[in-house]
Amino acid sequence: MASCSNDLRERVAAAVDHGEGSQREIVRRFRVSLSFIVRLLERRRDAGTLAPKPHSGGPNPALSPRDQQRLRELIKEQSDPTLDQLKQQAGFTCTLTTIWPASAWLDLQEEDPARQRAEPAGRARETTAIPKEGAANRAKTAGFCG
Repeated sequence: MASCSNDLRERVAAAVDHGEGSQREIVRRFRVSLSFIVRLLERRRDAGTLAPKPHSGGPNPALSPRDQQRLRELIKEQSDPTLDQLKQQAGFTCTLTTIWPASAWLDLQEEDPARQRAEPAGRARETTAIPKEGAANRAKTAGFCG
């Protein structure tokens, strides 16, 4: 979720500072939430700035660089390993859904034979043209502007 612009933050804080209404009135005027105003004022009080906090970096990867290297080696050693085989042989404690994207990041993504059987060749690549007026109507009913 994108943070609010610095301009909006400054205008909201100025409105609160100048007493241009209650916080609830300012919420309606600027179309922000009450919690946004509360957190904005707390941020200014605690950090001395209205700027958003920097991105914290997200969670640590489940597979360390050493684990990724081990995964790379196992895939190179075997012609068509399953994710479960990779997990067992490497001794990983993570889930299979962690191993699959890791193998993709290593440019060694394993193809799932069950998925290949479920999607006949060529079927997934077929596209059907949607009439222009039909697409516009669907977009309007879905809440999109266009």
